[in-house]
Amino acid sequence: MGQEAKVQERVFGPGTVLFEEGDASRDLYVLLSGAVSVTRAGWEVAEIAEPGAYFGEMSSLLGEPRSATVTALSEVRVLVVPPERLEDFFGTTPQLALRMARELARRLADTTQLLVER
Repeated sequence: MGQEAKVQERVFGPGTVLFEEGDASRDLYVLLSGAVSVTRAGWEVAEIAEPGAYFGEMSSLLGEPRSATVTALSEVRVLVVPPERLEDFFGTTPQLALRMARELARRLADTTQLLVER
């Protein structure tokens, strides 16, 4: 039928929206160069500029709509990993899979701690 989705390197210009809060898209992004802004409900919650950083993982892993908007602050070069390629991608980049697992565990621990403190 159609062409199988594959991991692609893409370049986005400054001001380009990579995805918007509420979108149904599910690709994972790995930053190769440049910087992006992450906003929720119009408020900036993060700026990502570290090569190797990832974003879009929640939608990619959970299949849920995007929880934030990501906009290029400069020319941005990324790897775009479609959800159906995640297993193969993590098999070839186990260090990223481990980094993501640690970050997600840290977020869960932080959230649990906040709930306990209430």
